[in-house]
Amino acid sequence: GHITLTADSKFRATANTVINTRADLGSPWAEAVIDLGGKELWFDMNEVYLDFGNVVVTNGSVKVTGNGKFRTDGQSYHGIKGATADFDIEAQWIELYSNVAVHDFTCRSKNSPGHGDVNKTMSVYGTFRPVTPHFTRVNLMAGATLSLIDQTGSWSVQSACTSKLAYRTVFPETGTINVDVTGRTDLLELGHSDNPYLVTWRAGEVPTNVQFQLVGAKKGFSVIVDQTGLRLLTPEFFIFLR
Repeated sequence: GHITLTADSKFRATANTVINTRADLGSPWAEAVIDLGGKELWFDMNEVYLDFGNVVVTNGSVKVTGNGKFRTDGQSYHGIKGATADFDIEAQWIELYSNVAVHDFTCRSKNSPGHGDVNKTMSVYGTFRPVTPHFTRVNLMAGATLSLIDQTGSWSVQSACTSKLAYRTVFPETGTINVDVTGRTDLLELGHSDNPYLVTWRAGEVPTNVQFQLVGAKKGFSVIVDQTGLRLLTPEFFIFLR
């Protein structure tokens, strides 16, 4: 049924765990709701998997830690829905067998997933923060933020899951994407390098109708889109002689 948190809570998984809607709620299309109540639900798992089924997760944050596997099951009507919860996932693998909609997604996956459905996506309406280079397909929705605060140099939209080229970050057809570089100290050096790109993508995947807004950079920094990626422009210094 439905669960509402009244305090930060911790769940330690010592065996494979499935969080799903009970079939006797009336219909396979029924959805259970986990209302986080503005709190944090923490899953600690090692050498096991945590499998989310047909649930709506709202109003708070889910944190996953350990050396297990985070996945969604493969029923066509299943997935994590709601897009109002934040997920911070540390795991050996993140494997999607159904779609996921979240607000913020922080990815700390340690390895490339060996399985999963490359047609399933993680839709992010708030902030996507890639800490590690291993991620499944991430769809950034219009108005979302790509946080590069954990990166140095150029960051590729292509996941380190090189055997599955569908694992990448996809930009919306139109709209604005914020690029957060708060705290980055390498911007001036990067902008003057031979490869002055904050983000790189492949030819044919250029987000031509998207506006990119730089967030957290000192005044004068900006970006432009070209066939290679999101090129960083640094402030220029002028000396006026009288």
